[in-house]
Amino acid sequence: MDEFKRANSERERKKAEAEKAGSRRGKDDKRERKRRETEEVLEKRRQRLAEREAQDQVEELHFFGGVDDLTRWNDELYELREDEAQGFADIAMALSACLGSGTLVVPSYFSRMADALRTIDWNTPLTKIIEDANADKNNANGPFVDGSLFQHLYYYTKLIDPTSVMFIHRDEDINGRKHWLLFRTTDGDKLECWEPLGAGAHQKIRHHKKFVHDMWTVSHYLMGAEFSKIPQSSKYTVYPFGVQVDGTSCGFWASAACLLDISGVHVSDDKVVDTLKKLTASGVKNSLKEVWTSWRIGEEGLEEDALNRFLKPFKTQREAIMNSCIASRPPWISRAEEVVQKPLAKSEALRAKQNAPDAPAEDSDTYVDLAESTGLPQMAEMKTMADNFCLQLGKNRQKLAGLAAPLFAEHLNRISNLNGWFNVDIVSEWATHLNNNITQSDTVVLQVGFWNQLGTNSRRKKGKALIRWWDRWLAGTRKWFKLGHTSAIVLPIHVPSHWICGFIDFDYKYLAIFDSWKRSAVPDGDWRQSYHADIFRVLMEFIQRLFLSLENAIDWEEWSIDPCPENQPYQVNSVDCGPHTCFTMSCLAARQTTDRRNLNQIITPAAVQSFRYVVFSTFMKLPKAPIDAGDNEEVVNDSDRPILVDTSEESEVEASFPTLVDTPSPPAARSTSPLTSIAPSSPVGNQPVLPRRSERTKKN
Repeated sequence: MDEFKRANSERERKKAEAEKAGSRRGKDDKRERKRRETEEVLEKRRQRLAEREAQDQVEELHFFGGVDDLTRWNDELYELREDEAQGFADIAMALSACLGSGTLVVPSYFSRMADALRTIDWNTPLTKIIEDANADKNNANGPFVDGSLFQHLYYYTKLIDPTSVMFIHRDEDINGRKHWLLFRTTDGDKLECWEPLGAGAHQKIRHHKKFVHDMWTVSHYLMGAEFSKIPQSSKYTVYPFGVQVDGTSCGFWASAACLLDISGVHVSDDKVVDTLKKLTASGVKNSLKEVWTSWRIGEEGLEEDALNRFLKPFKTQREAIMNSCIASRPPWISRAEEVVQKPLAKSEALRAKQNAPDAPAEDSDTYVDLAESTGLPQMAEMKTMADNFCLQLGKNRQKLAGLAAPLFAEHLNRISNLNGWFNVDIVSEWATHLNNNITQSDTVVLQVGFWNQLGTNSRRKKGKALIRWWDRWLAGTRKWFKLGHTSAIVLPIHVPSHWICGFIDFDYKYLAIFDSWKRSAVPDGDWRQSYHADIFRVLMEFIQRLFLSLENAIDWEEWSIDPCPENQPYQVNSVDCGPHTCFTMSCLAARQTTDRRNLNQIITPAAVQSFRYVVFSTFMKLPKAPIDAGDNEEVVNDSDRPILVDTSEESEVEASFPTLVDTPSPPAARSTSPLTSIAPSSPVGNQPVLPRRSERTKKN
């Protein structure tokens, strides 16, 4: 009997434990399911965002036209840009210098500087390093020269005795998900990560071992520590705030946390976190707008009142030591009123020179003032015309039947807005327009899909699958490439959040990449050390395989591989990479700048602004069509589009090639200026029409 009772008791105990374990598993499963659902929502929203970026590529903060229009921050889908994060880093360091918080703030693009710091003697004075870097003419854009991030940090190390270093970092995972985080290192070898999302949502940063070592290298050098004492561990402590409930505001939360910490507000405090949650993302953005605007237009920098209004919800106030300015702008950042005068003064001086009585007739510079050279209306009139056209297009539920892709009102708004980004539809349509209208018959302009297929499949496939893919790819290429006739290839290339232009000149045996982002420049440097070394390798392999398939050898010793073309024009903001790429494609396709020595005289900041309206007025002439039920009117980012991946079907491979030489246009007559040749001169209905991709696929 006792044995029976014990057995029964044991069964009851096991049953109770099983029920308890099942209940616990059920709760864990419920929490995990909720976490996955939240992450899926965030991921879907992130996939709708636009972001240039640019990894390790930010040059300077420059607002063309004065105070930047911050109304774009009102969009709940807007995500902080790299140059805006740089702006908040500057504000934070200036504030740290005034308040004596002992904190330096480093923006996201510090890996290049970290690599360089590992190659120098840390006992060498900073002034000596900068002097040697500036004296080296072959390293004009090196990590230690005047105007570099290193020199800016050196400026603040003289004002701040740093005991900690913050890093405003934008991480991108293998799925293209972008997320802003705030890191802090201290002299106690502690690394903290402030995560705007809640517990369980943090994902380990990409390449975290190198990234963490880069942070320790930079922070130890700036804090005067020894190289040998750099921690080798890649661990860091995550503090999840749970303040971010959308997929876009992470950059603003990270910037706000940085400013609060430097102002003496402990962000890890529960009361502070609760206050941030009550403010919501919209409230934080509005507060940051006021801080940003004061920093840009204040007499000397950030005003005390603007900062204290930002700190008021946290019951903290700070006082300026000398005057009302609590954070002074550094020498490399001008007051907004000064910035706005620069382009205007140049344009006014040009018009005064042209209108002078003794000015020769041929002295007119069509490159600087495109609006005058092309006969287009002035900038304000063009903006009004563009807005009215877009409004009418949307009101009538119409689209433009582009040759590469349908264009909606949102596409045109991107073009006419001086802060708008060119996405893949716009760049592809412009490439098609160039190939059908203004290129010479021996020059081919390819669409974006060409590089997407080439760059992805040539590096992703292996073994026999790669050989078969190359055979099909080269067979498709030989349909439009004619050895001895095709003299040049111009192709737009999309890298993460950025547009560049590839150029292959077979006559001059010249291969180059035109990149308008100045930090990418490597003048007189080896292409193998450039930012786009991988792209060069893929293009060189493509050219070599193409020549071999035509039974023609190629000697790379006879070729010039140029990672930084002479007189490369550079963009002055973070949104004009698309217009710069399309403008460069236009000049190269017109074959008027074969020596490439006058591009920076043609593609000026003022000309780039006007070039947007050249593109707009060209697309205006496309035939209109009603919007179908199946049309997706939502314009997504280039980075949101899936990269074209080979499906091992020959029809798919051939469909990725624009059949450019099947319907060649006659050689365009060369005009005096490539800008005037870009302007539309005939209705699109009279132009050669490329078959749409869907039609080519069906045909195949």
